[in-house]
Amino acid sequence: MKTLKANGAYDNTIIIFLSDNGGQLETAANNGNVRDGKGTMYEGGIKIPACITWPGHITPGTQSAERLLLMDVYPTLAEITGVAIDHKIDGVSFASILKNSSAKLAPRPLFFIRREGGGYGAKISNAIINGDLKLLQNTPTQPFELYDLAKDPLEQHDLVKTENDKRVVLHRLLMKQVQRGGSVPWQKPEDK
Repeated sequence: MKTLKANGAYDNTIIIFLSDNGGQLETAANNGNVRDGKGTMYEGGIKIPACITWPGHITPGTQSAERLLLMDVYPTLAEITGVAIDHKIDGVSFASILKNSSAKLAPRPLFFIRREGGGYGAKISNAIINGDLKLLQNTPTQPFELYDLAKDPLEQHDLVKTENDKRVVLHRLLMKQVQRGGSVPWQKPEDK
């Protein structure tokens, strides 16, 4: 930031600082009071803070609790810079939130899918957050769990047995996304 200020570029630069997953607990990361860490589908593995500066546009110290995805950065920067995206993408712009921290995005399900190599034989672990409800399968061999993040942000009270109707709705949405993603190759085919 000192260099940007020194060469006069700071006032015309947006800076985004974030991570792609929660901290790795085995290396002494501190994820606060959320459950678990990197490599899991619990909040400690997928929920990350983001810090953004944009002089003249974002008031320093403002905050938003809106849930966003990393894939939302691209359409946001495209909108800010006036670049048109002429193909379908999954992300949505959050430029409105940068300009007004109380702005909200249209409700949408958020998907988290991890394709596992190695010991899991290319199976997946996944989660969906839709509103306040979160359905997750932490590893390919574990059962699904359901949490109400508004009432239980630490994911301590699994509702999967008592809220089956909600589980079914979220599971259907998640399976559609898994099928969609499964059509995209993620490893080079082996030569025969």
